[in-house]
Amino acid sequence: MKVQVITPWYPSPNHPFKGVFVKNQVNGLRSHGVDVDIEVPTIFPAPKMPVPPLIWDRVEELAIQDPDLIFPSVGGATQIPCPIPSGSGNSGRYINFNKGFEIKRKYLPVNADVEHVHVGLPAAASIASVSDQPLVITEHSSQVTRQVKVPAASILYRNALESASAFICVSSFLQREIAKALKTKIKRNWHVVPNIVDFESFPFVERKNFQCSSWIYVGALFNSKGVVELLRVFDLYKKQIEPRTTLTLVGEGPLETWIGKFSMSRGISDSVNIVQSQTQANVHKYLAQADLMVHLSPYETFGLISLEAIASGLPVISLKNGGAQETWGNLRDSCGRILNLDSTEEEIVEAIHEFSLNTSDLDLRFASESLKKRFSSNVVTSKLIEIYEGIL
Repeated sequence: MKVQVITPWYPSPNHPFKGVFVKNQVNGLRSHGVDVDIEVPTIFPAPKMPVPPLIWDRVEELAIQDPDLIFPSVGGATQIPCPIPSGSGNSGRYINFNKGFEIKRKYLPVNADVEHVHVGLPAAASIASVSDQPLVITEHSSQVTRQVKVPAASILYRNALESASAFICVSSFLQREIAKALKTKIKRNWHVVPNIVDFESFPFVERKNFQCSSWIYVGALFNSKGVVELLRVFDLYKKQIEPRTTLTLVGEGPLETWIGKFSMSRGISDSVNIVQSQTQANVHKYLAQADLMVHLSPYETFGLISLEAIASGLPVISLKNGGAQETWGNLRDSCGRILNLDSTEEEIVEAIHEFSLNTSDLDLRFASESLKKRFSSNVVTSKLIEIYEGIL
């Protein structure tokens, strides 16, 4: 069986953590004997106007001369340059993704049994228009329910789902959210296949005690990920509960400057450490040095990093964000706490303090082993191959 994976996110030397969940799935498929190639449509910002035909003519000229030069392989994935006018939204991306895929596949043909697109907008609609092979869509994005409120994007998404032989969501929570946003019922060809947790990259680390004084956050430094709330809670915890507490943030994003200024203004700069995005091996090293992950994102379709933390023996404090209660909610007494979304900063501080005083009942080993039964590469990949075989 040969599968063509199309994804906007895939790890590269400059972005080792970007789309690692897609790479985990690719590795899982290959370990089961599936032949997999990867295409990554890469956005190049263009002026706010239609892309001149001359630009695409030049792309095709270069493709004729040396297709491997204009469509380079980076980190094992073929990059497809797509100039996208600023402000054009998913409709503009769809038009130019179509052209990019069309030219790339003309000079570097695809011969796959299944086309598998990760993230529906807008690539799934583009692939549906350039390929006659069975289409599988996996939705990960936390933005999709907001995006389909735009009529043009809603039409693109609905058309893609109509073209798909199978539509996969990474959680039942996300599946319900999409059905609600599209005002439709869950169809028979809709499935739930979770992300893979790479237990080999996140081996279990035995910890003798949990003082909850070495916090860690791993992810994008965005407000939507609860980073501002995290810093405020951390500051309050240091002042009210334990002044020796430290916070390590592994990731990058627009809040990096704000974090520095906030930490300086609150006198906690020496206790806050920002580390740029890391490989999985290095992330595990940072997790091993911490004794608590605090993840205050209000909305997660899955929440992979929390599972990686639990897999490696690290307890997690999270909000009831959708993904958390579905993926590890039944294990919360063994590996952490899931707090109400409307919890105040003071309530979160008190919850963490109460948790730190009652860690004797934790059983991270049990939690880690329980996660393996649901999210290991073999379990998830087997489900995916079953879907492929069902549509061929």
